[in-house]
Amino acid sequence: MMTMMLPINSEVLLLQGYGMTETCRIISVEYLQKGHAHQFGSTGALVSGVEAKIVDVKTMKHLPLNQLGKICIRVPNIMEDDI
Repeated sequence: MMTMMLPINSEVLLLQGYGMTETCRIISVEYLQKGHAHQFGSTGALVSGVEAKIVDVKTMKHLPLNQLGKICIRVPNIMEDDI
């Protein structure tokens, strides 16, 4: 779907982030430096209090950098089950 937007004031900084309902918070956000180049395919750095790793979907073993797998996160307030 295409949408149209009015021009945005040059002082407004739009950032991309990643989060899940189950975590009750945002997990990562693009770098907060004005003028920093956006990296395609990245949601930035983990926010404070978040630990993350990428694991193999079948074995659940930690994968090295730049490998595709399942994102596993740990935060102090994550839900264990749906209500």
